[in-house]
Amino acid sequence: MVIDDHKLYIMGSVARGEISIYKYDIMEDRWEQIYKQDKRIQVSFVLFIPDMALDEEGNLYITDSFDYRVYQYTKEGKLQVVYENKKAKKEPITDKEFNVFDDDFKIIRLPEYKAILKQLTGNSRYFPIIFGINIDGDKIFI
Repeated sequence: MVIDDHKLYIMGSVARGEISIYKYDIMEDRWEQIYKQDKRIQVSFVLFIPDMALDEEGNLYITDSFDYRVYQYTKEGKLQVVYENKKAKKEPITDKEFNVFDDDFKIIRLPEYKAILKQLTGNSRYFPIIFGINIDGDKIFI
């Protein structure tokens, strides 16, 4: 949830993995859907949820975790720019990515890693992915 100048941005999801972002104008008591992602990649142990942030002008930025994109919407809710890095080197996710600490703080491989790797297909099988976005003045951190 993000709040800016009498507007509230709320992200919601449904059981099948669809993500929607709504803008609620507090002054006008009006809802508007401004973003929808219905072909979400899901694996059994985690749901990668988009992140969102507002800049000083009220533009909304929404991340797309696996397609490595950031969507910029105007404060009116219109898509303005899609940022993407088509040259980003894709690196496959391997079994090493599933190293975790056990109860004794020894590094072990997550027991279900083979089943999880089988579920990862397409873009979800590769890094980089976007985990979050933060805006500080004129700097955007992804």
